[in-house]
Amino acid sequence: MRLCKACALLLALFLSWAVGVSAQPIPDEGLAQVQAFMADKDNWTPAEQKLQSTLLYAARVRSQGYMGPGLPLSNPGLDGFIATRVAPDSTVAITVRGDISDDLLSALSAAGGADIRSYPQFERVTLRLPLASLL
Repeated sequence: MRLCKACALLLALFLSWAVGVSAQPIPDEGLAQVQAFMADKDNWTPAEQKLQSTLLYAARVRSQGYMGPGLPLSNPGLDGFIATRVAPDSTVAITVRGDISDDLLSALSAAGGADIRSYPQFERVTLRLPLASLL
């Protein structure tokens, strides 16, 4: 019974705090960045739309030196991804999902894929792929 009363008291304190917190407006610079990301995403090709955004932005940073027009040069999350997931040879481990065919495997190999492992029963292929081949 004491535990229930303590939980109820904590919940009441949290709710009174949460109601008292006022929303802060987004600074103009932050709003401009959000709009730039939305505009960039609206212009992605059908192939780019199938990529995880982190992969696409990492490929752009490595090839162009920035994420895209109107976007920041980079950000801490992307920098961390590149530092931990992109190998010194600029390859990255990826998983491709879909119908696994000989044509797909040949295309992945032609794009520079290495360590290609096919799992057709799970509709998956894992491999290392050069970031530049994603653009």
